[in-house]
Amino acid sequence: MQILKSDQVFKVGVKKRKKYFKSDNYNYAFDLDTGFFARWGANQEEDPGKSPYGPEIADIEITTICDGINGKLCAYCYKSNTNVGDNMSLDIFKKVIDQVNFNQQLTQVAFGLGASGKENPDLWDMCTFLRENHIVPNGTVAQLDDETAEKIANNFGGVAVSAHLGKGLIDTPYGKVDAGFEVLADTIEKLVKYSKSKSATLRQVNIHFMIAEETYDDCLELFRLVKEDPRYAGLNAVVLLGLKQCGRAKKGFNILSEKKFKHLVELSFEKDIGLGFDSCSALKFQRAAEKLNKEGSISDEKLEQLIQLIEPCESGLFSAYVNTHGKFYPCSFNEVAALEYDLLKEDASFKKLWSTGLDNWRGMLEKSGRACPTHKV
Repeated sequence: MQILKSDQVFKVGVKKRKKYFKSDNYNYAFDLDTGFFARWGANQEEDPGKSPYGPEIADIEITTICDGINGKLCAYCYKSNTNVGDNMSLDIFKKVIDQVNFNQQLTQVAFGLGASGKENPDLWDMCTFLRENHIVPNGTVAQLDDETAEKIANNFGGVAVSAHLGKGLIDTPYGKVDAGFEVLADTIEKLVKYSKSKSATLRQVNIHFMIAEETYDDCLELFRLVKEDPRYAGLNAVVLLGLKQCGRAKKGFNILSEKKFKHLVELSFEKDIGLGFDSCSALKFQRAAEKLNKEGSISDEKLEQLIQLIEPCESGLFSAYVNTHGKFYPCSFNEVAALEYDLLKEDASFKKLWSTGLDNWRGMLEKSGRACPTHKV
């Protein structure tokens, strides 16, 4: 076993491509190849409420540049990104990782990217740096050419392709559909193709779909296309993202009703479509599953399995967000001054912040039952 860090309290290391963290009350095992992750406390039955040794996952925004789909920006971008923005440099990225990974405990970094994956030319060197430190890079994109798709397949462990619609209707073998669905299917097909090469590290290709009242019918259409269009073969799951009414999504979009959300969950089970959801929507998913159980659509055993997989808001508990300027916030939806911490300042100590500086945020999460304390989804 290669020991990455050890003291009298804990030990973290890598053995046979699996990363382990061991302590009396907090432990995990992470497969660096498959992405399988398990966490437990003093025993297998205990579920820790936070990681006392630092975040397991870091969401790091390395660019705010985005050209959208076919040159059209998305109306519900919570960041309000455009084709004019900032890139994080490789040097700053390394400094951020050194701060956040203070106990060598990070397992994954989720890159905040633009649509094409080409916005920050340092991306691939960042991937190399992460792999050298036993951290798996992941990211979200929307419209890829073959060159970038192949690079992602040879560097990332997992990738999500965002479904962005409202691009106009076109005729296809699967009916008249939004042009955004063609971009989505083509991008999925490229990634799955390149993930099959011997050099590929990519193990999971998902779809990210932002759910709102205004996008509900489009989600139903996506479910149809996933089953009919062979370009979606190899897709792992459709991941439903709850609407956050910030950025450009402040206007024109409304939170999807619990009834419609439950129907999407039920439909995914009926059609045997892999389903995921962001932690923001975890409790909403749990309520939907419990209703389906009462209605007899899913068994008690299935419900128990689903609840075991649910992870409500983990911001500041198991995960951290850092923007392009090296500033930490608990999550990307709460970039407010009261929660800001500059990781690049001379006397910065993320270790100290993680230990004692997030009590107010964590208190709000505890009070809300780990539902988002600032955004309703």
